[in-house]
Amino acid sequence: METKSEAKPVKFLTVKEFAAKIGIHPNTVRQWDETGVLKAHHKTPSGRRLYTDEQVEEYFKGT
Repeated sequence: METKSEAKPVKFLTVKEFAAKIGIHPNTVRQWDETGVLKAHHKTPSGRRLYTDEQVEEYFKGT
């Protein structure tokens, strides 16, 4: 019998939340997105940048 692994729902972080988790100013996160240093996971139709906890982990791993 096969069991399906349930995907954990992704909680998206705002620019402010993401910046707080990595210890920088939100404007730096916005600038990084604009210059391609660290792109948002995705942007809403209204232009809000959203990030994930996985991106926080990747930031600290240096990947």
